[in-house]
Amino acid sequence: MQTPKHGDVITVTTRYRDHNHLRTSDYKEITRENVQVLRPFSELSVHEFCIASDGPESLALNIETVEKYDRAPKFETLAMRYESSYTPSDRPTFTTRVLHMKNVVTINGVAVENFDDSVKEVEIPASKSGTYTVRLEGGIGVSCDCKGFQFRQKCRHLKEAEEMK
Repeated sequence: MQTPKHGDVITVTTRYRDHNHLRTSDYKEITRENVQVLRPFSELSVHEFCIASDGPESLALNIETVEKYDRAPKFETLAMRYESSYTPSDRPTFTTRVLHMKNVVTINGVAVENFDDSVKEVEIPASKSGTYTVRLEGGIGVSCDCKGFQFRQKCRHLKEAEEMK
């Protein structure tokens, strides 16, 4: 399955290892319904995508779990000192969540299986003389050492390498 594209509205289920010592299973699955895929930023790999964050309410303490184990939550008020170069905003939380395809279980009810995150380098012949090296991540061309790719971030060698699979 391909990585969701910008603007898609999806229901995604992710699976992460649960490090809570009171856990009932080794993994925790989280389903987020009707979330929009946001515009990716340059640091993302081809196997990652952004969705809107749940906000600070997702970090709220589950009181039922705490009462189940006879531990009352304790709250402390702490004073925070800010440096002159940093001022907190109205909403000092992350607004986006980055998901990697290796952690995604389902997208819109369709199971994501056999995720290929292999990295290969393929030699593609140039049109006049020589060869160019194209880097494929999971079968998708991500870089080429030709001048066209360095200038435009896309070139014909990427498509040729993807078709060679």
